[in-house]
Amino acid sequence: LSSEGPKHVQSFQFGSLPITFEWNEIKLGLQNVTVLTSWLHMRPKSANRIETNYTTLINKMQ
Repeated sequence: LSSEGPKHVQSFQFGSLPITFEWNEIKLGLQNVTVLTSWLHMRPKSANRIETNYTTLINKMQ
């Protein structure tokens, strides 16, 4: 029912930490659903801040 859309890679500096996100756009019916497939170079103690930053990034792109 769902078809996998294009894969996206986004890299940016989070303080002194390089962050690389990869995500796929999944078409589910008429809706595009963004699915995070991996993030690299993430320190566990920074996870909440990075997740917030990622959510903001996704929201800006939609």
